[in-house]
Amino acid sequence: MAYLLAASQEIPVLSSYGSVMVRVPVPERYAIHKLIVSQLRHKTSSKPEKDLRQAAVLIEALVERYPGAIEDAASAVQKSAARHLTRAIKALEQHLPATAASAWDILHAIALTG
Repeated sequence: MAYLLAASQEIPVLSSYGSVMVRVPVPERYAIHKLIVSQLRHKTSSKPEKDLRQAAVLIEALVERYPGAIEDAASAVQKSAARHLTRAIKALEQHLPATAASAWDILHAIALTG
């Protein structure tokens, strides 16, 4: 959780009662967190696949809109979690299309350094 919340931003949450500012993780750290968590969950659950799908969608969007964000988020991962990140990148093949070439280039570079 420390990794996830170390970089955060405030956003407004709206309801019929009004709005309030809440602090949420930046999306690139959330995507990397989802990758790592996908490898820590029990494989009998459907949650690891859901985590990987969510991470894939975020990563594909972030690579296009915010160059360098995924690399920065991955570089902040603790060494103890790096092996989980590397395994998760391999597991993404089912969820991140091969046509997302820029995302794959970045993820393969991360896996090599992890």
